[in-house]
Amino acid sequence: VVLGIGRTNDGGQIPYWLVASDGSRVVVSGGASVCTISDPTIDATQELPYRNGLPPAGLNKFAKVVSKIFGAADGDPFLHYSEDDTDATNGNFVGIPAESWPPDNIETFPTAEVPTAIHSYQFELWAFSKNYLAIWSLFMYQQGQNPWRGPWNIGCAGQRAFVETPYGPHWLTLDKQLFGWTGSSPIPCSEEYEAALLAKIGDAYIQNTELAYHRNAELGIDRLYIKAQDVNGNPLFIVHDFRLRDQRNQIAQGYEFIYRSEERRVGKE
Repeated sequence: VVLGIGRTNDGGQIPYWLVASDGSRVVVSGGASVCTISDPTIDATQELPYRNGLPPAGLNKFAKVVSKIFGAADGDPFLHYSEDDTDATNGNFVGIPAESWPPDNIETFPTAEVPTAIHSYQFELWAFSKNYLAIWSLFMYQQGQNPWRGPWNIGCAGQRAFVETPYGPHWLTLDKQLFGWTGSSPIPCSEEYEAALLAKIGDAYIQNTELAYHRNAELGIDRLYIKAQDVNGNPLFIVHDFRLRDQRNQIAQGYEFIYRSEERRVGKE
């Protein structure tokens, strides 16, 4: 670890890097306990970040919301976020603002639950717990207003159980329902096949469910894939097909992919 040393040139909040007589940056080894500075010369073109900090340990979910990066960890009810990466374009900024995580850059999930998934959609943060969805707006935050909308009583099973599609975001709940978005609120999308297909997902593996979207016009593919595990831990592939519609379900229909192995024996007569 190496520490960069700087000072303000006008008693203000923004520090600039101290430089030696040859113009090189003044740095100190992270293991040093004492540092003596004899030359106060600064380079006014090298602005240092003044709200530095390391991201909390254990962050395993990330989402980039416009110019900030959000992170969440298992068992932690707080949402942590970085400094604004547009700061680097407002002057001669040294370093990467998105790598600075001040300890007070935190938001609490509105229901005080632990987030199970965080994602960016339409320039906003979509934060889920097991039971709720809440949406955080950077624009409202910058205006000094309450940045949260919701919560809605619809959660998400896990970080990979969410996907963005041309039909809006879709996600799987712990109740084994596939949900979409009307533009103003969540809406169930899997009522037709929940009992027959989604109910096969094992409760012990629901948090490992992964969603993916695939479209190929030439092959006539327009599908959302739900990759899960059954009660025995075996692979389970459920397809939400947007090209299959009827009067009961005018959005899509579901079916299952089943893979089988064949044994062939070759003998001689």
